[in-house]
Amino acid sequence: RGETPLDARISSFARGGKIKAIPHDNVFRRLELTDLTAPEYTFTPHGIRTKLPVIPLSLALPQQPAEHDGKESHWYLVILGCEHDDYPGALLGQACVIPPSESGVEYLYQGLMAVMPIPQRGAVWPDIFALSPATIERYREHIQVKTVYISQPERTTPLSRDVLRRPHKTFNLVLLKETRDALRAQGYTAELQGPDEDHPTTYWLTLANDDQTITVEYQYTFEGDYNYRRWLRIKATVSILRPASGLAGGTEVEPSSVQWSDWCDPDGSWNASLLMEKVAFALPARQLTMQLSFDFAAPSHYFLRVEVV
Repeated sequence: RGETPLDARISSFARGGKIKAIPHDNVFRRLELTDLTAPEYTFTPHGIRTKLPVIPLSLALPQQPAEHDGKESHWYLVILGCEHDDYPGALLGQACVIPPSESGVEYLYQGLMAVMPIPQRGAVWPDIFALSPATIERYREHIQVKTVYISQPERTTPLSRDVLRRPHKTFNLVLLKETRDALRAQGYTAELQGPDEDHPTTYWLTLANDDQTITVEYQYTFEGDYNYRRWLRIKATVSILRPASGLAGGTEVEPSSVQWSDWCDPDGSWNASLLMEKVAFALPARQLTMQLSFDFAAPSHYFLRVEVV
């Protein structure tokens, strides 16, 4: 396990010719779930948010010992809105792992199983299963609809000039799971919030550990000029709050700011990445440096780059 379902490799679709999508009304009728709405995929700072019907994988396993990567209760079959030509009438189920999260942001990971002893027919390492109407009926009371997040993968291919020339309609910041994990390895929990009604052009990134809380406030503006250029300007203000020993509250270090600007016109394009900027703080124990930048993800969307050194 461990891979995002958003796989960019073409080879992953090589054997998908016999799989076809079925209408949502058909899926709704088969599952009889009142809280199963039409599929929606919302781009959020934590990844793509959606709701999926799932069955605990332990119910579908043979009644014999099984080994899992992680706790058994984290494994599920996601019921997909599609069928395979060789199994008409059966919905397909994808093995997946959904580790619980204290923050409520539960990520979906693709799962893989090994069948032992090796079967004479079928896959040794299956990840897709046909769920017959009888199987659905047998486990109907155990089917639940879960809200999950799908992490956007790192960009592996250069963005085309056509994509980079498209205008931004708004500005969305995304904190990749890879970035969040790297910060966690340094002892920081990371949370990205905003915008809200009172601050429609502001995001807040909070990094916290036992020694301090770092807040990065990102403010953006769009501007136009007489050359038909569309300007994007971003300002990041970094502040650090250190707990005061034996006292309520804490001591705030003087905030520091950095800025970026980029533009696009009918003959030009946005930059694929914005320059890495550094903000340094002289703390009592050591010097702390924040390295901040952005990668163009898609029109109106940027990946945050954050490093603490």
